[in-house]
Amino acid sequence: MLDAAQPLDLLDRVGEGIFALDPDWRFAYMNRQAERVLSRLSGSPSTDLLGSVIWDRPALADSSLGRALHRAYVEQTAVVHEVPGAGNRGSLEVRVYPSEGGLTVLLRENALAGYTSQILDGMDEAFIGCDHEWRVTHLNARAEAFLAPYGLRRAGLLGQNIWYAFPGLTGSRFQAEAFRAHAQGTEVELEEFVPAAGRWFSIRMAPTSNGLVAYARDVPDHTHAEHALHASEERYRHLVESIDDVVFRLDREQRCVDAFGRWLEREGVESASLIGRTVREIVGPEAAPQHEEANLKALAGETITYEWTLITPRGHRHMQTTLSPLRGPAGEVTGIVGVGRDVTHRIEAGLELQRWARIFEHAGWGVAIVTADGLIESLNPAFAAMHGWTVDELRGKPMVDLAPPGRHEFPRMNPAFDERGHQIWETERMRRNGMVFPALIDATAIKNAEGQVICYAVNVQDLTERRRAEEQVRQAQKMEAVGRLAGGVAHDFNNMMMIIMGFSDFLLTTLERSDPRWADAEEIRKAAERAMNLTRQLLGFGRQQLVARHVLNLNDIISGMERMLKPLLGEDIRLATQLSVSLGGIEADHGQLEQVVMNLALNARDAMRGGGRLTIETLDVDLPEGYAYRQIGIDIPAGPYVMLVVSDTGDGMTPEVKARLFEPFFTTKPATQNTGLGLATVYGIVAQSGGYIWVDSEPGRGTAFKICFPRVESEDDTAAPTSRPAEPAGGSETILLVEDEDTVRIVASRVLTTRGYVVHKAANGEEALALVRRLDGPLDLVLTDVVMPDMGGVELVDRLLQLRPGLKVVYMSGYAQGDKLLGPQGGDRSFLQKPFSTESLTLKVREVLDGVPGYPA
Repeated sequence: MLDAAQPLDLLDRVGEGIFALDPDWRFAYMNRQAERVLSRLSGSPSTDLLGSVIWDRPALADSSLGRALHRAYVEQTAVVHEVPGAGNRGSLEVRVYPSEGGLTVLLRENALAGYTSQILDGMDEAFIGCDHEWRVTHLNARAEAFLAPYGLRRAGLLGQNIWYAFPGLTGSRFQAEAFRAHAQGTEVELEEFVPAAGRWFSIRMAPTSNGLVAYARDVPDHTHAEHALHASEERYRHLVESIDDVVFRLDREQRCVDAFGRWLEREGVESASLIGRTVREIVGPEAAPQHEEANLKALAGETITYEWTLITPRGHRHMQTTLSPLRGPAGEVTGIVGVGRDVTHRIEAGLELQRWARIFEHAGWGVAIVTADGLIESLNPAFAAMHGWTVDELRGKPMVDLAPPGRHEFPRMNPAFDERGHQIWETERMRRNGMVFPALIDATAIKNAEGQVICYAVNVQDLTERRRAEEQVRQAQKMEAVGRLAGGVAHDFNNMMMIIMGFSDFLLTTLERSDPRWADAEEIRKAAERAMNLTRQLLGFGRQQLVARHVLNLNDIISGMERMLKPLLGEDIRLATQLSVSLGGIEADHGQLEQVVMNLALNARDAMRGGGRLTIETLDVDLPEGYAYRQIGIDIPAGPYVMLVVSDTGDGMTPEVKARLFEPFFTTKPATQNTGLGLATVYGIVAQSGGYIWVDSEPGRGTAFKICFPRVESEDDTAAPTSRPAEPAGGSETILLVEDEDTVRIVASRVLTTRGYVVHKAANGEEALALVRRLDGPLDLVLTDVVMPDMGGVELVDRLLQLRPGLKVVYMSGYAQGDKLLGPQGGDRSFLQKPFSTESLTLKVREVLDGVPGYPA
């Protein structure tokens, strides 16, 4: 049967008629050419044929076409048959191909042979033609007249095996000579007495490319035999010249001695231009070897058929050539007879069908052809794979079986589906293991000429990966929004902590240690320091914490923390490290990485209440393109990475907990035990360092946090913090303090003033510029906030340097944008992270003013 997945519009453009019969002999499909031919043969409109049983059409069932179909079905073999034309109509070549799904039939009309029957009926001789399987293909009026007295008619003989139709010829000289002529490819002449007719007949049999033809005439006198033979030869030549192919003869030197046929006329080739030339001279030296090899086989006695490409001024033509040996009276091969056929349309149509079949077979999306009753008729491997079945298992299965229980939306999702003919919708499909997955279905109704739906072309896309990507985008947006919120809260909180710490420091410096109030002030300051740590965690999650990036080795950090981690984990938890030798470097902040390891270790400790094993592992990995997304659903660019794996043997996590794991303030522990910022801080630090983090965990199977940092070349000398003076010192220099928060400005000014500095205060950039323009005395340093309304600290410094070149600068802020300090001086020692203590402030100012090595002077 025809594959319903083949493009039907392509079949309608094929020059040959194509129709298909299902196992119940019903017309299942026919293209336009077949509709025209069958309508003419049956005498019925083509619209009445589709779906009907061929045996209900007597005009078809009782014809040679019907017998050819029946023979192909019974013998389950391909059948080639020629149905002679009637009147001026040409003959019809029928090719029948049986399969499990019924019969596929190709019809080829030979318009040029339309006058064959007229030519044959005008002959004085009786003419019978047979194909290679000895089925009668032609029988002229003269032959019918000879046979009529015996009750044999042309219509009943066409398509029958000649030896079955005439059992009296079995074993006769006529049969023996016919076999010899067909096998040797030579003409045979004989005179035979037919007892039933009571007379002699002169018979000549000649092989053709389609089989064998026989001419017969009664011989009242033997002297007429030669004249009859000459006349029949002429008629035969005229018959052969009328075919649509090219017929030629070659001698033993492969030189053309004769060529004729309609194909030469259509291509504008004169027969005279070929005669006398060798094959090499005709086709050229490049194409000659293929033909010469075939000719040698024919000269050796073989009959051979091959295909080749002919290049003409009109383009490339695909040709099929059949060669047979010509034999002399003694059986020797004297030359070659060949028939060439232009099969360009067949080849191109086949290539087009193959191209569509390859697209169908290798498409990345699921494609299926579903019958009007909802059965899967054909499908591609992608459709089968996404549902967890094989192609053979799904063929013939109801489409509704692939939907979750309760969904019966196919083949008709709604009554208007068939009327519109096309619909796209999102739904759910079910895999073989019962898992349900989201899918997008694009269905098109295929209709016949009457507008009835005969099948559906269905495209199915698995939306699982798309939904996963959408969820990742939503999660990233949520984490970004929460990070911004956390950073903003931390920034405002920093200013309040600075005020608390500043005034508590003032109290501590004015009170004696013996004063009971000194201890109160000390507790206030400790609480403020704890709050500062909390804000640092918020800033770390929001990726707004100030960092000092260096090329570091994870092995060194973990080795340095190992002694500190063991007592924190407790005696019932065993710590194991698996550190890769020659580990690559990463660019990150040393303190932040220690915080990541510490937070993950403490999280693992809390998950192993009854003891267990904590393993910290490092290794170099090279991720190929798309690998991470396919394995873990995270789009990590391909390249070299250093991986940190922290795994425990604890309780594990449910999917619900994993989904919220990195949210700030989310915790599964009592509020008194955890702030819910540990893993959120880890997430922020990893993201700020350009890395990626994910977790593998299941309830009862432990947890493994995996972090990938981009790998860089290790530095021989890692940057080490420059030693700072132990005790902050004061000075007498003049400082411009710019801060938009009033209380912070008051605290900072008081700290610096008590250290001996001359401080000029401004609440914003414009005020600071106006103050400097009025200032006649020296100005040694500007201490400015980075983020202020109207004019930020960076812009302010740029304009101040125009007024006071060489002015030293210290920035202060609760933000660090892009992990880089802002301003022309750069370097983290010209930046003061809020909140800061009085000691940090005075130490930073003194270092910048003194030009401590490694600090801007």
